[in-house]
Amino acid sequence: MQPARQQVLDLLTRGHVLQAHLHIRLISGGTGNWTRFLWQDSEVHVFADRARSLGVADEQLLIEPCAGNFAENIAYTRLLCPDIGCASFVNKPNSIRRVQLTLPVQWPELDAMVNAPNFVFPHGGSNQIGVLGLIDEMVGDVHRILRYPELGFQVPLTVSDEVLRPWHEQIRQGFDRHLRPSQPVLVDDTSTAN
Repeated sequence: MQPARQQVLDLLTRGHVLQAHLHIRLISGGTGNWTRFLWQDSEVHVFADRARSLGVADEQLLIEPCAGNFAENIAYTRLLCPDIGCASFVNKPNSIRRVQLTLPVQWPELDAMVNAPNFVFPHGGSNQIGVLGLIDEMVGDVHRILRYPELGFQVPLTVSDEVLRPWHEQIRQGFDRHLRPSQPVLVDDTSTAN
């Protein structure tokens, strides 16, 4: 298993986030942009196997195997657990902002916390995706932060020129494999999400 994803699961299964209140650990995810080529099984099954190996009992696990993106992770979790008032979402460090921007759209009344394990870049990153793959993913994350509000997937966030300039440069350098194909980026575009 990839170190970053393993750390996410370790954080979740050990209950470092609100340990006294974690009775059920919902693991959500079918396959996403990256994982469909990494494992023969879905994310949820890989993560659930890891949780079990760390001593989490089956009765403490709730499995959601269909989600393919953050919005679906949250929406399907809401369908499975409609009566909860608060939840902690554990993800990769580079995904925290996107989950925070998606929650108000998908589950506005939920009192939510988003957390991730600490790891040192680049050593804590995935050795299967690699540093270059992680850069591609982060370039795609910025693209989604800019474009998803207009599609209703996330709340808007203003992205500063301090982020946009290097983002455009990374695209010019060829880090474009995680951009949304249906929304091409003009590398000279300097617009921000409002």
